[in-house]
Amino acid sequence: MVKTGIKIYQNIFYGPKKTKIVVLGFQKSGTTAIASLLSLASGLKLSSDPIYQIDYGSGKCARTLMSEGTEADQLIFNHPKIFGAPIVKDPDYIFFFDYIRRIYGNAHFVYVSRHPLDTLKSICGRLGITASMMDTIPDSSSLDANNHWQGILSGDYPVIPEVGSHPGVITNLAHRWQYATDVYLKNAPFMHYLKYEDFVANKEQVIFELLEKLDIKPKSSIKSEMDKSFQRSGGIKVTSADFFGEKFTNEITSICAAGMKAHGYTV
Repeated sequence: MVKTGIKIYQNIFYGPKKTKIVVLGFQKSGTTAIASLLSLASGLKLSSDPIYQIDYGSGKCARTLMSEGTEADQLIFNHPKIFGAPIVKDPDYIFFFDYIRRIYGNAHFVYVSRHPLDTLKSICGRLGITASMMDTIPDSSSLDANNHWQGILSGDYPVIPEVGSHPGVITNLAHRWQYATDVYLKNAPFMHYLKYEDFVANKEQVIFELLEKLDIKPKSSIKSEMDKSFQRSGGIKVTSADFFGEKFTNEITSICAAGMKAHGYTV
């Protein structure tokens, strides 16, 4: 009873209904940098990757939230500070957006897009996926990965019908990128759109223009942090086309063709 009382008390002052901004998109699309700079500029506290904060990559929290049921509601109720900071960033939120939109009913949603070739290359660099692994589903023991990432790579999180019999990690990731884009396009009227490439070209202007659109007054300069690396770099120095080679470049751009056209991306 005491613990329940504490949670009720915490939910009076915290929780998703008090969140002002939710940043979502796709892993390695720049959501961390953008959310961090929004937090710095606005003075609003950021909760980054609440799913990982709860289960440290086991995958259990993500699957609970994707159920969109009473267990998901209870999970959020039990962690109001983590799920209910003024700014919350989690790229996985896009994959159960109907639920997220209901839970964060008073928030502005910011969707970050990035070219699929660059996004997938960055994921490969982050996890140590090499050319020899692209036609397979690498085991997490051979990667810098956890169970959550393994579910993403295998096409099980979320389950995407187009993936079929798990043909390979690059195919799975490409279908997942297109799936995220489809969710965004379906729900575009409820989101503020931000292209990562525009952000990189003029970080300060983009961040402050976004705050203006969100009707949030800036409080601090971001100059000292603009070029900070908020996540570990993938470290791959060659172009995305060179990294993937003709076969996988063609495969990615074919699978993601509709989304690339919608976002104005070319090969």
